[in-house]
Amino acid sequence: MKKSPNDIYGNIYRTFPDYPYVGVYIVNRPGLLIRDPELIKSVVQQNFSHFHNNDLIVDEKVDPIFGKNPFTSRDELWKQRRAVHTRQFSSGKLKSMFNSVVQGGDRLTKYVTTEMNANPKFTTEANELASKYILYNVGICALGIDPMTFEDDNAEVRVIARDILQPTFYNAIMQFLMFMLPSLGKFLSVSIVPPKVTQRLKSLIQEQLQYREQHKIVRNDFFESIQEYKGEKFGVEEMLVQIGSFFIDGYVTSSTALSFILYELAVNLDIQKRLAEEIDEFLAKHKGEVTYEVFQSLSYLNGVFLDPYEDLELHANIFRCNLLLLEQVYCKYLTRNKSKRGWKEGLRKYPPFGIMTRICTQPFEFPPINKGSKPLPVEVGTPVVVPIIALHNDEKYFPDPARFDPERHIGENKASITKGTFMPFGDGPRSCIGERFALLQVKMSLFKLLSQFEIRLNPKTKVPLTFNPQTIILAAEGGIWVDIHKRDK
Repeated sequence: MKKSPNDIYGNIYRTFPDYPYVGVYIVNRPGLLIRDPELIKSVVQQNFSHFHNNDLIVDEKVDPIFGKNPFTSRDELWKQRRAVHTRQFSSGKLKSMFNSVVQGGDRLTKYVTTEMNANPKFTTEANELASKYILYNVGICALGIDPMTFEDDNAEVRVIARDILQPTFYNAIMQFLMFMLPSLGKFLSVSIVPPKVTQRLKSLIQEQLQYREQHKIVRNDFFESIQEYKGEKFGVEEMLVQIGSFFIDGYVTSSTALSFILYELAVNLDIQKRLAEEIDEFLAKHKGEVTYEVFQSLSYLNGVFLDPYEDLELHANIFRCNLLLLEQVYCKYLTRNKSKRGWKEGLRKYPPFGIMTRICTQPFEFPPINKGSKPLPVEVGTPVVVPIIALHNDEKYFPDPARFDPERHIGENKASITKGTFMPFGDGPRSCIGERFALLQVKMSLFKLLSQFEIRLNPKTKVPLTFNPQTIILAAEGGIWVDIHKRDK
């Protein structure tokens, strides 16, 4: 593929600046691309019940991990699975995993220090570094094991991640079929998670269960909590879906976001310096102690990235609700409290997924495109595309969009951001379940790295960045290469 879906839909978005929506073809399927923020909010929030399915069809027998993920599930199954999976990312669960994430940050800085002892100017590819760190967290939080990602490039979880997400031609074809031609993908038994990965994850779970039983180990961790739901014991198959989903949700968005933010900090040294100064002040104030409760006070870091601690009460309460009230409670909250959200710069420029496609599930009408036209009936089954990355880079909503500017999201500036134009993790009831865990990981890595090191761009990086068209997930062509130096405090 010479152009990615992000490029194709972005070009369409820019070609029709005065239209709220335009007709498109998703390969051979007629659909609609929506540009107007009010209409976007209508689709993903206020009228969510008319567009509550994602444009994916996965055979659960072929790919049980991705097929039973809430992201791909539909209708009542989505509600049920969302409730089960969401409890793993509740406020209490995040707090219990916080020390493991801190430990991951310490392992990251230890790894960089070891490499710098051999070479004072340590050069690395940003996504490679991010993967080592993120997969360490996923391994220790989901499976309760030391995954050895910093010591071994062929560690188990690293091989699994490469098998699923490495931008190979084969993976590109699988992703294209899954996301662009889902019916054909299901007919051809396409899987995102290869069978060998599914089997290996199942073996890891069985090994961990056996080890804990033999040694009478009881831990208040993710692995322990997913063995039971509402008094019902989960078997290995159910645990496989939970851990596999944690692996995908916790790894994909985090590693992508971290690599691009490292790029922007390496290019914008003034922003990096200010962020490092805030971290120094924080450590001095709290005597070097990093706790779950005070970590949210780093305002400039929150400007660089989203704050995982905002709206904790919302998330805790929503998913304690009766499933039948989920949509109503969530949408009412969004309408009342949109100003409380913290919208941040790293994910504006580089949302991990550049498009979001919903399927019309009940007959609906889009408003007339102008005064002389009629409303447009939207039939059941029509795909509706939200071009996230195009919205994030529209100068109408984000002046000078190519500029990396955390100030957009701090204080009064964030109030000027048009609602419905910023959604790096999606929006509405189907927004990303693993969002807060992803945000926690990335913030911790930046906190730990910039407290000791300075990041600079290596000439091997192609500037300006271009994106690999062979992957649905945003990835830089040729990689993002950075040099890491010891900070001169």
